[in-house]
Formats: sequence, structure tokens, C-alpha cells
Amino acid sequence: MKNLIFIAFGILMLSSCVSSKKYKQLEASVKDLKSSSLSESKKNQEEKELLLQKTQQQTATLLKLENEISEINARNAALQKENKDLYEKYDRLLDQNRSVLNSASSEKEELYDQLIRQKKDLEQKERTLSETEKALKMKSAALKEASAQLDEKIRKIDDLQKIIDAQNKKSMELKGKLSSALKGFSDADLSVRESNGKVYVSLSQNLLFASGSDKIDAKGQNAVKQLAEILALNQDIEIQVEGHTDNTGTADLNWDLSTNRALAIVKILTANKIEGKRITAAGRGMFVPLQANDTPANRAVNRRTEIILSPKLDELYKLLN
Repeated sequence: MKNLIFIAFGILMLSSCVSSKKYKQLEASVKDLKSSSLSESKKNQEEKELLLQKTQQQTATLLKLENEISEINARNAALQKENKDLYEKYDRLLDQNRSVLNSASSEKEELYDQLIRQKKDLEQKERTLSETEKALKMKSAALKEASAQLDEKIRKIDDLQKIIDAQNKKSMELKGKLSSALKGFSDADLSVRESNGKVYVSLSQNLLFASGSDKIDAKGQNAVKQLAEILALNQDIEIQVEGHTDNTGTADLNWDLSTNRALAIVKILTANKIEGKRITAAGRGMFVPLQANDTPANRAVNRRTEIILSPKLDELYKLLN
């Protein structure tokens, strides 16, 4: 879902700077993204339903154990009645024993042994009942704990969905603002793409710099300032500025040129109310091309500065951890 946020954000920026035909294509992309978002929401819902199903299974198990407890309690009551009967029989035997004390001594000893055996048997049954009750209490506590854990997982899924919905709403609002702010730039000069969950705003060298220079021209400054106006109003966006070159010249010169160009963009952003702690600058030289450096057209594509926008998802990460 995080990827969908960035895709929607990227499409949002494209819609502001393309022709009518291109804009219609982008609208179709938005529909596809919405469909993908619904699929993700459906997946979350299926996971939620799966957890609910597990909860129902746990509840069924708990009910089964409760029924077993009821049966054991019933057996316990029967055993207690049996114990009572045995004790009564024990008392009767004692009475009988008293009546026959003066009779045969062998018969008296047999009766006494029988009473001892019955008493031991009763004591063993009582110990068994006590252990059974303890085991049932432990199982009941374990089931309650498992049920509480399932409830917590369901709550977390609901919280995740709320955060995702809030991020989608922010992306839609940002899309409208960028659509109004970045009009008038051609596809060759300004483009937006999504990769690995981040949105890349790619500004061509022709829009920003003269060949071999790190001085931004007026049109390029205007584009960066318009982008800064929107980013200043959206504090939950982190910014990385990367300079890129083609393979013309030495690696050292290209490193320096790409780094200086990235810094030139950063200076404009910080001069237009963007806090420096939100920005990272990097020179990538000729080592991250979009196209093979085999034709003049492809080399022109590779000569670019990319502003990489990453929405902060602190609340989401905190919840996941």
C-alpha cells in the first residue's frame, strides 16, 4: 500500500505538466492505481476476516473446553456422591466392626483392611479431581490470553487501515496542489516516475543548466521554486536531491558536476522555506543512467537532476514495530 501512495503521488505530479492526450492517459493510470488500491484494501480485509475466523475457531475451542469442564464437574459431583456413599458405608462398616469385635479375630482384620483400602481409594480420587481442576483452569487462562492476542492483532489491522486511508487522502490533496503549480513544463523537461516505493521528479539538464555548468537558469529556478512552495506546505515529505550526468568526460569531473548541481537545487529549496533537515543532497555522476549512453538522445535523458520524495510514515513504522 505504501507503494500505491507513491504511485498516486507520482501520477498527481504528472497530471500538472502534460498535454491533454497525455493527461487522459494519466487519468487511466489513476483508475488502474485506484483498482490496485482497492485490491490491497481487499487483501487487508481478507487478512482481517482470516483473523476473525481464527478467533471464532478459538472461541469454539473454548466452548468445547467449557463443555468438558461442565462434564467433569458433573462427574465430580457424581464422585462426591459416591464418596459420600462410601463414607456412609464406611461408617456402617465401622458399626458392623464394633459389633463383631468379639467374634472371629480374622474376620475383624479383613474388615479393617477393606476399610483402609477404601479410604486410600477415596483419597486418590480426591487428588485426581484436584489435579483435573487445576489443569482445566490453566487451559482456560491460556485460551483467554490467545483470544486477547487475536483481538490486539485485529485492532492493529484497523489502525493500519486508518493510517493508509489518511495517507491516501494526503496524496490526493497534494496531487491537486501540484497540478495547479507545475503547469507549463514539457514531458522532456519534467517527468515523474515511481520506483521502489519512492516518487522521482526528474528535471532535465535543458530545464536547469547549460552544458557543463552548475548554474541554474531562470526557467529552472522557477520550476524548483514552484515545487518548493508545495513541499513547504507538506512537512511530512522527505527530500533527496540527486545529480546525474552522462558518460561524457571523466568520472571525477562527472562526480563533481553532479554533486554541485544537486547542491544548487538544495540552495534554492532551503531559500524557499524548506528545512535543511528534510533534505539530502547526492551526486551520482554517470553511474545511475536511465538509458544506455549509446546515442545523443539517451545521453540527454541521463543528464538530469532527480528530486526524490519520500512521505514520512513514522506512525506506520511505530505501529508495525
